Amino acid sequence: MPNLTMDEMIELYGEPISTYSILQSIEDGYHVDANQGDFKSVTNDLCPSTVNDKMVVAMTREVYELVKKAVDHPKWHNDYAGVWWDIGFMGGANKCGTRLQNDQLEWYGMKTIITGTGRKRLHQFKFTLEGVSETDNRIALIVSLVK
Repeated sequence: MPNLTMDEMIELYGEPISTYSILQSIEDGYHVDANQGDFKSVTNDLCPSTVNDKMVVAMTREVYELVKKAVDHPKWHNDYAGVWWDIGFMGGANKCGTRLQNDQLEWYGMKTIITGTGRKRLHQFKFTLEGVSETDNRIALIVSLVK
């Protein structure tokens, strides 16, 4: 199936019956809000728009579990902010490819070494920019793991 814009999808399939926003996904536990807690200072450096509450930054539960595994490893002495820094700055700032698809901007970061995650230390992350919801005009940056 070709990549369609939102308008083309609506023309083809009709108006959506319901939508699911990143904020609902955070509330349901599928994503983790990176604008809070141990992640907040790094998120503010990564995306200065979060300081003015103009952007929501979130990671998938899978990315969070990877970060937690690295932090919980007794040998490496990682902390949440340090691992998040590695993902955001080392992985996300070095783009391997960018594309616009379905009103989303996606890019893949360079592979990043994260110690304490088991045998596999080299991970690649995908970064997606999209609207938060139809009623919320902020932008969401969502970080997911590439398999």
